[in-house]
Amino acid sequence: TQSTWECAASKMGDWTQNPFAQSDNDPFKDPAVTSAAAAKVPEYNPFDGAAAAAAAQIPTSSSTRDAISSGAASFGKQQSKPADDKPAWASPAVAPAPAPAPAPAPVPVKMDAAPAPMAAPARPLTFQNPDELQRKREFESRELEAGNPAFPRKPKEDPNHRPSNWPPFPETCPSPFKPCAHHDFEGEIPRFGYKVAKETYYFWMLTSVAYFWNFVSCLAALGVDQSWVASTAGVSSAFFVLGVPCAYCCWFHPLYSAFRKDSSLNYGWFFFAACMQFLMCVFIAIGFPATGAAGFWVASSVLSDHKVVAIMMYSNAILFSLLGVWCFWIVKKVLFLYRTTGHTVQSAQNEARGYAGQAAYSAATSNAGQAAIKSAAQSAWEQQAAQA
Repeated sequence: TQSTWECAASKMGDWTQNPFAQSDNDPFKDPAVTSAAAAKVPEYNPFDGAAAAAAAQIPTSSSTRDAISSGAASFGKQQSKPADDKPAWASPAVAPAPAPAPAPAPVPVKMDAAPAPMAAPARPLTFQNPDELQRKREFESRELEAGNPAFPRKPKEDPNHRPSNWPPFPETCPSPFKPCAHHDFEGEIPRFGYKVAKETYYFWMLTSVAYFWNFVSCLAALGVDQSWVASTAGVSSAFFVLGVPCAYCCWFHPLYSAFRKDSSLNYGWFFFAACMQFLMCVFIAIGFPATGAAGFWVASSVLSDHKVVAIMMYSNAILFSLLGVWCFWIVKKVLFLYRTTGHTVQSAQNEARGYAGQAAYSAATSNAGQAAIKSAAQSAWEQQAAQA
């Protein structure tokens, strides 16, 4: 074991020697290297005739000296050649000049002859459909009107204008029978409210029919010998004349606008008007005497003497009862959509405040403008009076 450790220690001693220390085997002390470093090599000038002699003084081997001397001699011979002695590749090839073309014969020109007419330029082919041609004609006509002061100026069209298309009266109808509203359920109502909007529209149409049938039932009751008949017929006519447009303007159109504009304020107005419509349906279905309602009460009072009138009133009461149930169902659906779309009572109040603020601002600006005009006119009048 001791001999093993001694052997390892001797090897480690060899490993730990400094590799950068000077040793006897220095390659830079070789005689060939030292002689080359001590010799002075002159600068080689290939244009000097003594280059071969200087190269011969270089301490090199005999084969190297012979190669250098032969190369210097050949280079000198090349330098001694005349400048015009160039290799074949250095002289560019010169092509022979082409023969001149013969001059054309002169063409006699007649001075009294008329010049030939110039050919019309070919018209470019245009591929335009009838719609593009129509739009081009309209554009040209508008440009002509704009450039001619004789044409009357048309007012600018409102970009938010929605042409009336309901009721669908033909264009040949006289003035009172013209479309007065715009309906576009597929284009303006979102998908989530399309079915409810159409259902509300059908409910309004059935309500109009019910108001008319209530009026007819009350007119049929004029043959009944009771004191409330005349007042009932008069009030029922007012229900029919005012109830149909009020129903459209008070709850159907606000719901349509609420879906189209996503307005919380229109939703709130619909809920209020729809509740009034529900109470109206219940009121007519009950049928209090002398109130213009042909309901169960008045129908039971005339059942013994006039069965046909009683049947008409009973049918009217049943119709308004069904309308009341349908109205409640529609309000429930709209309330569900109102909550799912993120609307709240607070949002409706904020929207109402915004409308009120805009109205107040417009009123304030109009009042300020009127006051400024009045003050300017008063000052001008006073100046004119002072000068007079």
